Amino acid sequence: AKMMGLLAASLLGLAVACQDVMEVYYASLLIFGVLGGLLGLIFVVLSAVPLCCGAMKAAAKPIAAASIVVGILACFLPLIGAPIAAGGAVSTVCDSDCYSNGCTDEEKQALTDILSAYGVIVAYIAGFGWLAIILGIVAASMGCCILCHCCKMKDEVAPAQVQVIGERVK
Repeated sequence: AKMMGLLAASLLGLAVACQDVMEVYYASLLIFGVLGGLLGLIFVVLSAVPLCCGAMKAAAKPIAAASIVVGILACFLPLIGAPIAAGGAVSTVCDSDCYSNGCTDEEKQALTDILSAYGVIVAYIAGFGWLAIILGIVAASMGCCILCHCCKMKDEVAPAQVQVIGERVK
């Protein structure tokens, strides 16, 4: 607990001393949240074409499969980005003038763990990860609706012709 307290205090000191490193760290987190949101949006629109418009029905199954896979991946992109951004920030801090004593391997690992946990929270709340979750779920759901033949994906039934039985009344 004492080590974690010292690391947290040094992390706050790093945030003040190395403001540009923290800005790059936040920008890296933001990239993964926005990328997840954009992928979700692209596949919401792509799956809406056969589902809502009835166009491109021949390519509906591959679109559905891609929408489900990419929609689920979009939800987890901010989670994937947090350790990547943390690793980059820690190596930049430890190798630059921000941390004058240099970092031991234990300190690097502890800083990476703290920034990864912090990064997940920041990525989903302030880094548009919430948008990636919403659009990813909608894209995956629309892919499932394509496979279930909902909306315009229903098989078109030819209209039945009315057959008149009997004679016409005069």
